[in-house]
Amino acid sequence: MATALRNYLRNLFSTPLANFTTRKHVLALAVATITCFFASFTIPFFSIILGQVFDEYTNFGRGEITSQDLVRRVVRLCIEFLTLGVYAWFFNGIYFVLFVAFGELQAANARNRLFEGLLKKDQRFFEEQEEGARTFLGCIQIQIQELQTATSASLALVSQYTFRILACLGLAFYTSWNLTLVIIAGIPIAMMIVPYLSSKINARIESQQNELKAASKVVNSSVVSIDAVKCLNAQGLEQEKFGRRVDKAASHYIKIANLNAIQITAMRFMMFAMFVQGFWYGSYLVTSGKLGAGDVVRTFWTCSAAAQAIESMMPHLLILEKGKVAASALKKSLSSGSEESSSEEMRGRLHPKHCNGNITVKDLSFSYSSQPDRLVLNAASFTFPAGTTTFVIGKSGSGKSTLGQLLTKFYLPTSGEILINGHPIRNIAVSWIRNNIAYVEQQSVLFNESIFRNIAFGRHDRDDIRKEDVVEATNLAMLASTLQKLPKGIDTVVGEGGNALSGGQKQRVAIARARLRDSPVLILDEPTSALDGVNRVQIMSAIRKWREGKTTIIITHDMSHIKDSDFVYVMEQGSVVQAGYKGELKGESTLSDFFRDDEDQGDDTGMSDSTISSKESSSFKLPLPSKSYVRKDARGDSSNLNRHSVEGDASSRIGSRATHADIELEDLGSKNKTTGLEGSSKTANLRRRFKRRLRKFQSGDTPAVKNPLRRALRSVLPSLGNKQRLLLFVAFLCIIAHASATPIFSYLLSRLYQTWWNGQDDATRWALAVLGVAIGDAFTNYLMFYLSDVCAQGWVDSLRKQALRRVLDQPRVWFEGERNTAVEITTCLHESGEEVRDIVARFSMFVLIASTVTAMSIIWSLVLCWKLTLVALSCGPVIYAITMGFERTSGIWDRRCTAARALTSEVFLETFAELRTVRTLTLEPYFHLKHLKAAAFCLRLGLRKAVYTGALFGLVESTTVFVAGKMSYPVQPLPDSRKLTRAALIFYYGVTLVQVNEFTVDQVTSTNSVLLFSIGYAATVLTWIPQISTAREFSRRLFRLIDLPTTSHELAGTFAPTEAAPITLTNLTFRYPSRDTYVLRNLTFTIRPGSCTAIVGRSGSGKSTLASLLLSLYETPAPNPLHPNPSITLAGTDIRTLHTPTLRSLISLVPQQPSIFPGTIMENISYGIDPHSPLSTLFSVRAAAVSAGIDDFISSLPKGYQTVIGDGGVGLSGGQAQRIVIARALVRKPQVLVLDEATSALDRTSAVIIKQTIKRLVAEQSGLTVVIITHSPEMMEVADDVVVLEDGKVVEEGTYRALAKRRNGKLGELIEHPEEDDSGNYVCSPLAA
Repeated sequence: MATALRNYLRNLFSTPLANFTTRKHVLALAVATITCFFASFTIPFFSIILGQVFDEYTNFGRGEITSQDLVRRVVRLCIEFLTLGVYAWFFNGIYFVLFVAFGELQAANARNRLFEGLLKKDQRFFEEQEEGARTFLGCIQIQIQELQTATSASLALVSQYTFRILACLGLAFYTSWNLTLVIIAGIPIAMMIVPYLSSKINARIESQQNELKAASKVVNSSVVSIDAVKCLNAQGLEQEKFGRRVDKAASHYIKIANLNAIQITAMRFMMFAMFVQGFWYGSYLVTSGKLGAGDVVRTFWTCSAAAQAIESMMPHLLILEKGKVAASALKKSLSSGSEESSSEEMRGRLHPKHCNGNITVKDLSFSYSSQPDRLVLNAASFTFPAGTTTFVIGKSGSGKSTLGQLLTKFYLPTSGEILINGHPIRNIAVSWIRNNIAYVEQQSVLFNESIFRNIAFGRHDRDDIRKEDVVEATNLAMLASTLQKLPKGIDTVVGEGGNALSGGQKQRVAIARARLRDSPVLILDEPTSALDGVNRVQIMSAIRKWREGKTTIIITHDMSHIKDSDFVYVMEQGSVVQAGYKGELKGESTLSDFFRDDEDQGDDTGMSDSTISSKESSSFKLPLPSKSYVRKDARGDSSNLNRHSVEGDASSRIGSRATHADIELEDLGSKNKTTGLEGSSKTANLRRRFKRRLRKFQSGDTPAVKNPLRRALRSVLPSLGNKQRLLLFVAFLCIIAHASATPIFSYLLSRLYQTWWNGQDDATRWALAVLGVAIGDAFTNYLMFYLSDVCAQGWVDSLRKQALRRVLDQPRVWFEGERNTAVEITTCLHESGEEVRDIVARFSMFVLIASTVTAMSIIWSLVLCWKLTLVALSCGPVIYAITMGFERTSGIWDRRCTAARALTSEVFLETFAELRTVRTLTLEPYFHLKHLKAAAFCLRLGLRKAVYTGALFGLVESTTVFVAGKMSYPVQPLPDSRKLTRAALIFYYGVTLVQVNEFTVDQVTSTNSVLLFSIGYAATVLTWIPQISTAREFSRRLFRLIDLPTTSHELAGTFAPTEAAPITLTNLTFRYPSRDTYVLRNLTFTIRPGSCTAIVGRSGSGKSTLASLLLSLYETPAPNPLHPNPSITLAGTDIRTLHTPTLRSLISLVPQQPSIFPGTIMENISYGIDPHSPLSTLFSVRAAAVSAGIDDFISSLPKGYQTVIGDGGVGLSGGQAQRIVIARALVRKPQVLVLDEATSALDRTSAVIIKQTIKRLVAEQSGLTVVIITHSPEMMEVADDVVVLEDGKVVEEGTYRALAKRRNGKLGELIEHPEEDDSGNYVCSPLAA
């Protein structure tokens, strides 16, 4: 049996749980194990002393010693009890402190290794995650927490129980090997069952975790895209998808619960049944004189303690199994996928001395791993001579952005070659490339720092940058006026993902960052797509002046950027179909559509009425030219397209940047003193900032949930269905029956003891009685565990669904809160649900069992010997005080550690969710150091928690010994022993009762036996206090979401409108609740029904805010003295009184940033529509796709409209994603269509299709009202009316033709190309500090 147990535990503690153990951790683990070993001897020592006490009682019962002898001998034994209590306190406290510390060290090492390991992974690794990158990163945090839980308290208790089992069995064999063999005869059978069932449990845990990951993916996508979810009335759809995944996870957990219940029942039955033969044989040994009564009691007690340890270990083994699965998953995350530096080609070793900026691309082909058979680039060739500006244009999805990512070595080509400075890119070190080639992505990415810090990230010496150093960069990006309007100026924190800024403002910050970086090579991917015309032209002009003599590659759809003397590559379907100077290419008939906007520029008479059919547009093809492409370099020389054309003057021009070019990434694996928490003042400031954020996190909005455990228990019955309530009632009855078994067993054991001195031969009868108890208890034990788990799972799933429903019902402003991010909510619903379930499945059950056992024992003891029982109860307040102190201390530190872990997770998520930008800016060392400090702060809190909770744990564990010592301390009131009188009160009083013949020895011993067993069983509940404290904090987080208010303005309106136009805005003044400045000021104008209205203005003028208000994403302000009667009315009805879902069914929004959900293209376009509606049919969906110009692309995919996109699916270009979102809006056939910069990411051909579609819809569909928020003059031309906004006010209204002709008009300023001054500068205002 011992061998089987040892082999099982060796397998249990093998590789997975030790995946993140280092040599530095071995000492802590070794000392923890040694002290745990010594602590495990508490029970054997206790059994020895207890056996000696019963020896004395037996001798007294037989009349062999007097009462004075009894008192004198037991006094000595009680002193040993008290000494043992101190021993137990010390060693239990020490081992628990060290194991909790070990768990914290494992978690800290896992965090750091995963951060460093993932930082080395290539981009494909994150794109190939089936659940999506964000969900994958969130699950890593949950797995780290599960590893920590398993390797701290649970590992400590399992280790202690293991040593206790071995020590108890060793003592039992030493005392009476033959009796021990008889007692434990059934253990080997049970021990064979456990490993078999554990393997089954492991597989189920993995399946459950996979379903929970899928559920987390649903939550993450719905919160990240909350605007789309709300605007499309898809809250119910997201809840249904989440519910399906949660229910599938629950089905796996119920199977786990069944297997676990069988395991525990087998051990419990063995524990009781083993005494059947032991009772009979033990009585035989005593009555035959072969073994003393004390030895039999000692053997029984130690075998019982071993069996009880096995039973108590079972729930913790399940936690260890979860920890093993988590550790294996973490290890797999580290080992799977290729590292960015794993191959010689990807890593590269070459560090050229200078970067002259000459780039040649030869026959480049590439395909993404999600579509290996679909070439995104197909034998494409380019040359980018040093010191020149080159443009790359083409339709959406033609491979332009992929080219930029290949040039910055995020991927390696499938075939072909890229030469930089004449060297193959495969040979050049990736650090050199990222330091010398700057890449500004299509979607501007900002970090949750100040604007100043985000700009400073452009430089390697970012920590030494001063505000005056960024003035030139902010002026070039035309940020000065924007910064002056912000409350904190350049120190304004932009929030997660830069959400505090508009799309245009984020884009300008990214341009300022690139200007500060000033790299030899710059790649700009749609750098001005979110900017208004004035900013666009002025910034591009400034960029040209800045980049004179430097290599610049601009990927764009905006032909107005390109001069006739600029060299242009035209791409289609991954190939270069034309190349040459713009002035030459404009004459090509096949390219006329690309350059038509130049011909239209300045044409204020309106656009032609000619139309382009969807079919013609979508089948647009460019013939491959037969001639070779010839271009001139910066000096006017001609060179073949594929020829490296750099001369010495270019090298000398860039030579001054040698120092900058040679900067290399710091080896993240090396040790550096700056990674510590102690040191510079900057480090101290960062530490103080973490503390401030920690206090803010802790205070937050959680105080409303004042007693989470009570709140959780009160919610159980309301959350369950009738069937589940019936099962819970049956489980309750089983708990009562199970609890009754312990006092009954203790009574039967006491009756056995009495046969040893009363001469009656009733041992067989009592042994058979124990067998009956064992059979009944096994049945109730299985039902108790299984039904409790079933009901607990149903309860927690109901809570999860309630929480998500409340979250999705919150107003848009709630999601801007620091604690309401997608990661926080996803983690809460996943991790908190798993932890909170144990409140019902484990803690409540054990507390109820302990309470029942204690109550029954007290009642029984009162019947047997009420006076002795009352004296025993006097210890209750002391035990209660110690227990509550432990529980509250654990709760305090759990809250602090939870907050610290959340802060560390934020850094982790911010780094890897935007890893491409981190790598582009070579910010790996910065975020690595930031994460190290956050993780070290988290570790320090965890170690302090270990010390505080460990000391109290040791005291709680020793309580049983102290109490037992008191119960076994029969002291007479002699003068020389008064100090011991109170400590020995209980047993002394029992002896006194026997001496005066008020109660018999049988009654007193039976009372002691019942109380000892009940206290011992109740004490096992105390070992769950650390887990209870953790569950309490997780329940606080979960109920914070469940108790969210239902007073959102979205739920206030009740009137269901049938018409949505005209739309009238009157005196509308608005500011975001989280900001101090007003975005809209006294806005008044009307959008006529059936018209097309363009709302234009510079970036940050309030255009997108207006769209959000029309969809009721934010509440329309109520009247106040400063702004009387602000209102938005739809068809004459105040928007505040409208039923929000009905309102949103009448209005479709195409947002500036497209939202793609995990699922098929068909599901994405029909998202939010009733599946039974004719609008959700393939015919309707395809018609909308044709109108959006995306049908040809979808049809070209192998699975067509059933192709999976979004997280874990096929990647889309920005333009492709935008056209799918446009199709999603069109398929709904709304009364009002709002397009917010809908064509900013589209090529000209696609934009023309959208423009013609809008004209056709307005003409064909009676009642359709279109609102176009745009910077594009072409889209303005479509409109019947144009409203010009500036600083949140209406400054012009009228038709496009009239406003465009108006002298010194505001619209004219937006659409005309202003002339440069002599200096070439447009913004000269100083930067506000």
